[in-house]
Order: sequence, then C-alpha cells, then structure tokens
Amino acid sequence: MSEIYTIHYNSLRNVTPPEEAAASRRRYCGNAGANQFFDIPDDLNIRDYLQEKVDGKPVKKETNVNKAIRDQLDGDRSAFPILNGGITLITREVVLDDKDRRAKLSDPSIINGTQTRGVLRDYFSEHPEDAAYPSVNFEIIVCTDERLAAEITIARNYQNAVLPVSTYGARGVFDDLEAAIQQGNPSIKLRKSETDVGDNYLDTEKLIQVITAMIPSTVPMARPLKGKGGSEGIRVYAYSQKATCLKDFAEIAKSPTLYPEAKRFFEDVAWDAWQIYKQLRSYNGFSVLRSVTKNKNKEVAEDGVPAGIVFPILSALGKLTTKLPDGRWQFKIPDDFDLDDLCKQAKATYTVPGPGQSNPQVMGKELACYLNLHAIVDAYLKYRRP
Repeated sequence: MSEIYTIHYNSLRNVTPPEEAAASRRRYCGNAGANQFFDIPDDLNIRDYLQEKVDGKPVKKETNVNKAIRDQLDGDRSAFPILNGGITLITREVVLDDKDRRAKLSDPSIINGTQTRGVLRDYFSEHPEDAAYPSVNFEIIVCTDERLAAEITIARNYQNAVLPVSTYGARGVFDDLEAAIQQGNPSIKLRKSETDVGDNYLDTEKLIQVITAMIPSTVPMARPLKGKGGSEGIRVYAYSQKATCLKDFAEIAKSPTLYPEAKRFFEDVAWDAWQIYKQLRSYNGFSVLRSVTKNKNKEVAEDGVPAGIVFPILSALGKLTTKLPDGRWQFKIPDDFDLDDLCKQAKATYTVPGPGQSNPQVMGKELACYLNLHAIVDAYLKYRRP
C-alpha cells in the first residue's frame, strides 16, 4: 500500500515537456513553506544530510553549505527562495487539488536538497517558537520506473561530486556481490554509499581490489590484461588503482553475459578472499614495521600489515583457486601448503634491498615483488600438489 504525503503549496505549475508526457512522466515546479517537507522520506537520496554515526558514536558534521543556509535563516528570509536551490522529489503519483492548493504524493522521496531540508528541520526544531517558515522552491517528478528513478537521482547529484561507490550502489551494481558474501555472514552489508559506516559495513572498494588481485589471468575481464599494470598475467594495478578496479567490476556486473566467468568468480570467492585478506593484514611476522603494539608476545602493526605487502601475497594465492566440476570457483588454501613460507618470502622481499626497497607502497606496485611470491606457489603447484 502506498504512503501518501500532502504538500500545501503556494504555487505549482505543470512543466512537463512533450517527450516526457509521451513516456507517461510528469514534472511540476512550485514553492511551498519549508515545513511542508519536514516529514517527507529521502529513501532514494544517495547523500544524507549529515552522517549521524561513525562506529556507533554520534557525530555532527556541518558543511559550508549547511552553515550558509542557517545564516540565511538568521538573516533576511525573504531572499531564501531566490538564493537556495530548493528540493527535488520523485513520486509514483501525484493528485492535485488546485482549489485548496494541495498535492498528494504517493511514496515520495527527496532526491536532491536533503541538506536544505535537514538544516531547515533542525533550525525550527531548535527554535519551536519560530513559525516564520521561508518559502522553498521544489520540483516534483512523477516516475514509476525504479531504475530510471535511480538514474535521475544520480544525475541530480553529480554537481555535488558524488563518490562512485554511491553512484554504483544506487544502480544496484553491488547487490549480487553483497548476496554472495552474506552466504558467509548474513549480517554483513557492503558499503553502497558514502555514509554507510559501522562494523557491519564491509569496504566494498577494498573487497573488489582484493578479488581483482586474485582472479586468474585466464578469466576475461572488462580491462584487458596487457600492458603496464598487467604484465606476466598479473594484475599489479589492483593494489593502487581503486577506481579502475571499481569501474572494471561495474562493467562486469552490468554485462554478465559478456563476462560470466568474472562475475561468477567475484561472487564465488568473495567471502573466502576477504577472510584471507583480513588474516594477512594481521599476520604477526612483520614486526620490522615501525609502529607496532605488543599483545601476548605478538607484534602487529597498529594499522595491520600494509596493503602494499599483502597484495602481492594475495596475487600469488589467487593461483590456488580452482574451478569445480559444476562451474563454481573455489578458493581454499590446501592443508599441505605452508602459508607461513609465503609470508616469510614476502617479508624478505620487503626487508632486503631490492625492488621493494622496504617501502610497502613500492612493493605493492612492483612486478618483481609479485614474481618472487608467485614462484613459491608455482613450485607448490608443480612439485607438491597430488
């Protein structure tokens, strides 16, 4: 059943162009008192007004835009509607009553102007005696196509430099990957927006980088495995080119018929790949790092083993993935494979003068460091695997 929200407006005009009318969409522009928008949901908005919590702790981050809106409320409110960009809403249907100047919206959502609404609502909540609500310009878009609604939301937020993770998250690019990793832990959620924070949210971009480093060279991906960053069948770029990995994965997710093996690999190994990544980040053999904490005779860097050391290890371990008879991919470290040997070689590569130069950032980008570790796994596959 639809939820109905009513806006009492000052003025409202139909501004639907012919091509939108032909597609059964409508648009209206008008203005109304600020309080008319306080209760309308913002489920489709890919940005929140303010990030409310980080790791369970309340925070309040005020941007320059928010401050400017509050200053305007404290000053000349008559200029508010001409100085403020207003609010944009999407709704499944609108019923207008021109006589009483009412618009009834079915399942509406604010998709742009959350900051404006948030500041207004907070301001008048803090000043309950003040009822001089300024007028706010607004646009209503009537659209029943959920995918198009997401595209409209993204387009209307580009001027605010929306991060790619929010853009792709709104398009549902991560949905299948999230469902896959929830096979390992149903409580985990992938980060799909800038404000998705907390212990239950997993770093989506980092997960994609990890799996990109491990995926076999024989599996076609959107980015061809050649040239700089893809030498010797190794995706060295996975460590340092987060945006490239994200874009590559988005192409795979959007075109599963073009990259069926890659899509299946990402989903099949997601949970196990993330577990080995976390295990390696907490590996206790890298006490040579400058910043360490001691715990029960173990020494671990405060922020964990640097990713520049971990990614070459992940790349080598990717060779242990196998394709099962039913077509599924499996990543599992065999019982007779000594992970500690591989980590010791990584430590040697890091500490001994050479390509790594005792700099994790260099090690994560240097092909020679990857080749050193791949040789360990290659030897195991050639001589030790039954």
